[in-house]
Amino acid sequence: MSDAIMVAQTIAQTLEKLGTAYFCSAEDVVLQKLLWFRKGSGVSERQWNDLLGVLKVQANALDYDYLNQWATELGIADLLVRAFDDAGISPSTTDL
Repeated sequence: MSDAIMVAQTIAQTLEKLGTAYFCSAEDVVLQKLLWFRKGSGVSERQWNDLLGVLKVQANALDYDYLNQWATELGIADLLVRAFDDAGISPSTTDL
């Protein structure tokens, strides 16, 4: 995933007394977790459980088109489908 794409998805929040902080979008966190899981030979329970937590908490706010597009481009679409299934999420029926 290109850093330019991730920067475009970055969310800026102004924090009192601290200034502006930048956060990755939930979609980019999901994609990064999937990439790390794949690079770790698919055995990291920590990455997988973190990923499922993000999917469950953010299910109604996720940009599923963005996730599917990038998962396909990055060669991790199979893992994304598995993650949706394990999280109990059906992107085609989720009320966005």
